[in-house]
Amino acid sequence: MKTRARCKLNYLTLALAAITLSPHALGDNHPNLEQRIVALEAKAENKGDGWHEALTFSGVIEVEASYADPDSGDSESDLVVATAELGVDAIVTESLSTALVLLYEEDEGSVDIDIATINYNFGNGFSFVIGQEYVPFGAYGTALVSDPISLEFGETRETALITHYEQGGFNGAFYIFNGDNDEKNKQEINDYGVRVSFSNDAFTVGGDYISNLGNSGGLTDAIDYSLQDSAIAGAAIFTELSFGSMTIFAEHLSALDGYTPENNAEPSASQLEVAFTAGDFIYAASYQQTEDALFLALPENRISVGFSTEMLGGLGLGLELTMDDDYSVADGGTGESTNSVTLQLAAEF
Repeated sequence: MKTRARCKLNYLTLALAAITLSPHALGDNHPNLEQRIVALEAKAENKGDGWHEALTFSGVIEVEASYADPDSGDSESDLVVATAELGVDAIVTESLSTALVLLYEEDEGSVDIDIATINYNFGNGFSFVIGQEYVPFGAYGTALVSDPISLEFGETRETALITHYEQGGFNGAFYIFNGDNDEKNKQEINDYGVRVSFSNDAFTVGGDYISNLGNSGGLTDAIDYSLQDSAIAGAAIFTELSFGSMTIFAEHLSALDGYTPENNAEPSASQLEVAFTAGDFIYAASYQQTEDALFLALPENRISVGFSTEMLGGLGLGLELTMDDDYSVADGGTGESTNSVTLQLAAEF
């Protein structure tokens, strides 16, 4: 499954918005969705007769150069188009809009329809989205180049009906979908999830629940769900604190039961990140830890530091240094570490 590049569109813009404008941006699983709705509403009020005035195009291209040096084995380097994304939002009426996003990642090798939704805003705090979308499970906020580890097994894209309610600092969502990975291979619309969060100018705190974490991008191919007697639920809690130019973000995401009789793992990931602005630069450092995630080929610990800035009239530059520690030999891993560096150039429109 594709990574959620739209929520990094691009990471520099998202980080700047989170640190200098609103602490809610990093803590929201659908920041761009809400921003699109607000922008389309404003555009609808000034909509003229031309059909082209009802369309809003956006996109980003991210190119990454990386170098990895493990404790044993050969070092590796690569240069890839990490993300090439094109989105179009269309106003149908002042309340109704649509969104379509195409995504290409060189490692995946194909162009996919990442998002295809119909969005309706009732104007009283309620709105709904129906179509293919990333459901609100996990916040995955970061000001670094790489996605958080929790996104690797928590991010879930489905064709779903999502109902949102926002009033003051309260934000809630409820959604239903028919997952591809259901116990005993059932084909029913019996998967669901809920989000509750509160935010103001200084903090955001929230929690998510999903009835079947096995439909996430990282777990769909890693689990034989035909062996499961019941769905494995998941939960996430996140918070974000803003102190002037500094933002502290923390999240914990976990399965609530074990997977498969052979592997009773309950994978989880925790993240603590601090980011701050100094002049035209954003600096960030994070510590991440997983449990029972060896079968997903994820590290047990990760330490990352990096910075990002905008240069040459809109070209984003990001640099990240990372050290991954594998699980110990006693736990089935190698016990070794891998140091890596990633340089990213991003152009957004």
